[in-house]
Amino acid sequence: MYQIDNATAATTLPAISNPGKPGFFTDGNPATGQAPTIVPAEFLNTLMLEQCNVAVAAGLTPTKGALNQMAQAIQIMAAPFVMDTGSANAYVTPLPVVVQQRGEGQVIRFKAKTTNTGASTLNDGLGVVPLVGGAHQPLQGGEIVAGGDAWAQWNSSVGASGSYILLECTGGALQVSAATQSGHAISIGQADGRYAQKATTLAGYGITDAATSASPTFTGRVTVPEGTLTAPGIAFANDVALDTGFWHIADGVVGVTCNGVEAARFAQGGMQLAGAPTTPTPAAGNNSTQISNTAFVQTAINNLSASVQTSINGLSASVQTSINGLSASVQTSINGLPPSGMVAYFAMSTPPTGWVLCDGSLLKRSSYPSLFAAIGTTFGAGDGSTTFGVPDLRGEFVRGVDNGRGVDAGRALGSSQSATYLRTAASDTRGSDASGPWAVGTAYANADATTLLPAGAKNADGSAFTPPMEDNGIPVTGSTNENPQGYQFIATRPRNVALLACIKI
Repeated sequence: MYQIDNATAATTLPAISNPGKPGFFTDGNPATGQAPTIVPAEFLNTLMLEQCNVAVAAGLTPTKGALNQMAQAIQIMAAPFVMDTGSANAYVTPLPVVVQQRGEGQVIRFKAKTTNTGASTLNDGLGVVPLVGGAHQPLQGGEIVAGGDAWAQWNSSVGASGSYILLECTGGALQVSAATQSGHAISIGQADGRYAQKATTLAGYGITDAATSASPTFTGRVTVPEGTLTAPGIAFANDVALDTGFWHIADGVVGVTCNGVEAARFAQGGMQLAGAPTTPTPAAGNNSTQISNTAFVQTAINNLSASVQTSINGLSASVQTSINGLSASVQTSINGLPPSGMVAYFAMSTPPTGWVLCDGSLLKRSSYPSLFAAIGTTFGAGDGSTTFGVPDLRGEFVRGVDNGRGVDAGRALGSSQSATYLRTAASDTRGSDASGPWAVGTAYANADATTLLPAGAKNADGSAFTPPMEDNGIPVTGSTNENPQGYQFIATRPRNVALLACIKI
């Protein structure tokens, strides 16, 4: 920014014309005869001087070639706000507009990232410079707090080459210079110097001392501060840190603190001790209300141990006897459990747990080792290595194996036997006195005549016999010495009930 300085410029400000009617610039319009606006020198002089005066007001000197002096001037006078990006004691707050030099009185407002712990610096983008307090002294610590809003102002006369002065930081301490008037704020150093050597009695301050009786008597109520764990309301004069005494914890609760650590508390409900309190050891056998300790309890336990051991020894024999008796009973019960291979009939549609159907199925030997060990391949060898068969008792009557008795000789365990068929005596005649049809054993219509046909039944001529579907009577054609006769074979069957045959696995 600069003031016009070419050869045709006037050396003094031309006279300003009287105010006219306010208007706006126009480019003109030939079609309507509207002439373009002529910009007069006084308008340009006004703009130039307005801007130069802003720079001068901010403490800057208008300089030809400096293109940001207006922005710098606004920045100086408007106190820009930025975010601190530095660390404790080294604050970094670059100005929004880059400038060539700091202006006197330039203010920076910033949000502090960290709390300072001592002397600090500030970098505004033009380099690191000291950041001092209101007393023009290095910061001591605590004047800037993390998250606080800080105000700093440039003063080129403070320090060797100028410094930013911390005017304030919200939440932080305020540095003050040495006081010379009675109403001024004073520093801690001044306070220490003024009062460190003063009198330690009331008389030293012109006040009559109170009574010095070793056992003063108070009338009325005496109140003391509430106190805290580390600064009890009632402390002791000879306690170095004054952190041993009593403090009021809450309504009806008083605490005892020793060296700033809670030792006990008293309330209406009783006393509560902290840590590991101790008490004298009562005599052995003492059963009074005296407080016991771990030593007393341990002695009592040791004395009790012998008695308990005797009782345990006596109890052991009794328990062992009961266990022995129970073992025999349990073993007897176990021995009486159904063994693998046992066949039973159930009045249900599916086998119970631990049983499988007697339906001739092939089972895996590895899945049913106990059953396979019991029946082996009696009812089928399966694939000869990994499977075996179970009995197929579906629709069958069970008969005890002869096992050498001679009633049903020649039968092996698990073998099957066809039904016994009888020929009817009514047809067993000679001559022609027997005429049919004969219907012996026709109690069931559409019965199972075909399936009950004796194995290998033949006609009289030796050919295979094919019966008709009738009833339990199976008519056949026989030959007598005189005339062909009709014969009947019948299958007998007792009354029965169908149940589910299963085998124990």
